[in-house]
Amino acid sequence: MNFLLSRYWTFEVAHVSSGAQLRRYGLLVAVNYVVTVGAVTGLHHVGLDVFQARTLTLVALTASTYFLYRNWVFASR
Repeated sequence: MNFLLSRYWTFEVAHVSSGAQLRRYGLLVAVNYVVTVGAVTGLHHVGLDVFQARTLTLVALTASTYFLYRNWVFASR
């Protein structure tokens, strides 16, 4: 559902092949998952509680993920 909403509504790139977009989207989701787990674990290990660690990670990844969606996943090529 997220992929379709991003493709048709947020970035309006329905005219571009969805196969390549879906592969890039899936890769970015997997990388974000690994980075999130690693960052939250690392921040918790250095003394932050899980909520604080998750919040900092969310803030950091939101901007970078949007940038990558805009310029790589859903780029109009």
